[in-house]
Amino acid sequence: HKLCMAAILGASGPWYQEAGGSPWSVETVLGYEVWHPIPEVQMTVDITGYLDTKVEALRFHQSQLETIPYDRAVTGLANYRGAMTGAGEHVEVFEVIKVPSPL
Repeated sequence: HKLCMAAILGASGPWYQEAGGSPWSVETVLGYEVWHPIPEVQMTVDITGYLDTKVEALRFHQSQLETIPYDRAVTGLANYRGAMTGAGEHVEVFEVIKVPSPL
């Protein structure tokens, strides 16, 4: 989290002129739950129509599934979030992080 926020803030200012291009900024970052559930859900997205595609994409990374069955985990989490939020059958939730202006 800290590394990503530092990169976002760094890209928005004049500090890296040697990289070329123009500074850019974002106002909002969506934090997705990976290892720990988000305690305070701020945004929900119904992924029912995309869950099969997401699981299929995960299964292309077999080395990542050898020790932890992420394909099962994301399916279970999406089911749980759907049931608990009522926002759809399969749901992803996000923390909404407002990025402060660096200047």
